Amino acid sequence: MMAALARLPARQLNLLLGGVLAVVLALLWTFALRAPLAAVRAQRAELAGFRAPAAAPAQTAQQVAALERAVATLAGALGEPADGGGAGALQLRLIGEVDHTAGRHGVLLHSAAPGPERSVGSFSEVAIDIEAAGSYPALLAWLGELEAGPGALSVVSFELHAGEGARQRIIKTRLAAYLPPKEQP
Repeated sequence: MMAALARLPARQLNLLLGGVLAVVLALLWTFALRAPLAAVRAQRAELAGFRAPAAAPAQTAQQVAALERAVATLAGALGEPADGGGAGALQLRLIGEVDHTAGRHGVLLHSAAPGPERSVGSFSEVAIDIEAAGSYPALLAWLGELEAGPGALSVVSFELHAGEGARQRIIKTRLAAYLPPKEQP
């Protein structure tokens, strides 16, 4: 092979070496340089976005107003009040309260979902179904705070199972708030 290359005229040898060099550079670009350069460009674009001045307050107020109109339109299409009122909003607020108190007591909330609404006497029951894990003392303190707290939640149903750890317990419970007829959403 070397003898064949040595017999080539200098002009053809230069063209051949130029072609090999072009192929090597193309492969180097494709496999080694293109991805890091794209990452650098993305970083620079993100940095430029951070350095750009914030939107003017008037523009932000216009965007907020446009979003509020869009929410009202979508809520109307879904047949729900645009102000976020109703039992669904109460259930979301209760789920937020349950999550917040669970964190304070070291209870891990696995799931929280709105439960069925029903009438109990002259009251309306707004329920949420909860599955959580923790130790006995943590679960007891957590449920005690929920029942005594500002939401005045009541335990409707309750299941307790052994968890993965020696002291870990899993609780499945339905908590409910009772609304008088005049406060019904």
